[in-house]
Formats: sequence, C-alpha cells, structure tokens
Amino acid sequence: MLFQMVDSVILEYFGEIEPKLISALDRMEDLKSVPNLIYRDLEGRIIQTKFMPPEKESVLEIFRRGTHAVSGKNRCAVDIHFEPYTKCHWNRCAFCGINQKYRHKTIPLTYDIFVNKIQIIQKLAQEYQYIWFIDEAISPDKLQMIAEHFISKQIDIRWQARCRADKALLENGLPDLLEKSGLRELRIGLESASYFVLKQMNKFDEGFSLELMEEIISTYQSHNISIHCP
Repeated sequence: MLFQMVDSVILEYFGEIEPKLISALDRMEDLKSVPNLIYRDLEGRIIQTKFMPPEKESVLEIFRRGTHAVSGKNRCAVDIHFEPYTKCHWNRCAFCGINQKYRHKTIPLTYDIFVNKIQIIQKLAQEYQYIWFIDEAISPDKLQMIAEHFISKQIDIRWQARCRADKALLENGLPDLLEKSGLRELRIGLESASYFVLKQMNKFDEGFSLELMEEIISTYQSHNISIHCP
C-alpha cells in the first residue's frame, strides 16, 4: 500500500543521502546505488539498499533560508544541525521511529570540533539575525557550554534550540545564562499531559512530573524565553 503512493523512503537520513538520490533519479540510474533506501523497482519488488554510516560527522550542517536584509543582517533565520549525526541523548522513546531506527554509533563531540563549530556560528551571526538549532534535543550541559561560549566570545545572536524536559534546566543558573546568551525559544517535546500515555511512550524517567514542566515554563518565560511544547 505504501509504495502505491511513494516511490522510495530514506530509512536513515544524513545530509549526503539526498544528493545521491537526486543524482540517481536525474541520471535514471538504478536506485540500488543509493544507500539507506527502501524502494519499489520497475517489477514491483520492494528492495532495501545497504546501510552507509555518515561521512561528515564533524561538519556543522547549515540550511539557509530566503534572505531579506534588515540593518545589515538577514531577517530570516538560518537553521543549523550542531551535531547532525548524534542520536537523541534519551533515545528510549517507544513511539519515535527516528530514535529507534538509528544504526550508526553515537559520535562523541570533541572540544576542538565544538570550538570550530562555535566559530562558524560566530560568522553566521554576523550575517543572520536568528539562528535555529534543529537538533533533535541538545542536553542541558551542552546548552550551557554553547551559551558560555556565546557570552565569552561576545557573539550577538538570537537563537532557538530543542531540549528534553530535565530538572537540570533549572539548575546552576542556566535560565539566566541562556537569556544572556540570546536564547529566545526552547522547544521541549512534551507530547502528552497524560501520565499513562507518557509511561507507555517511555518518554521520561521516573522523576518526571507535570509540575516540573510548569516550573520550567514559568521560570523561562520570566527570563524572556518562550517555551514551545510539541
């Protein structure tokens, strides 16, 4: 039924997979050459190609939007994947196909790579008014590292990120630090306000509570940081 509606599905997405698929289609080549793909061939057979791990695990992925210059900067945001091939650090949600199908190993972020990416963001901040981190979830300790570097390097930036609900978001003066660094929105995947549903989803650990969410939302809004809960 699925392949009556679509031709192919990328099973695990890395930035280099899409160009390979587009190139094969443009040249009318057999899709067997495209890794991480499941597709239907001309004879109706469903074929899964070989798995290929990421090639550019240390690269900061940048997705530029349309540009509308305002006061020397582009009004539109630029999207970045800070850790494009790193799994969500929770990686236990029962419902999330993205997390459950990861087959590549977790790639550690070295300090040198971290600093190099901060330097690239510093250059982007000179061009763009807003920078959105589109990683699945950045842990509170890494949010703190990013914020500290933005402040110490005097990077003038307005940014947004995604994170999991975590009591660490309220500790070590993190809300104040993130506000000073230019964070303007934090997206926290809540998914449901039903403890039963959350338990079935294996969404949070045993210490989670809706009261914690309320405290996070209240605290961050008082620091001029909008909280969005999908």
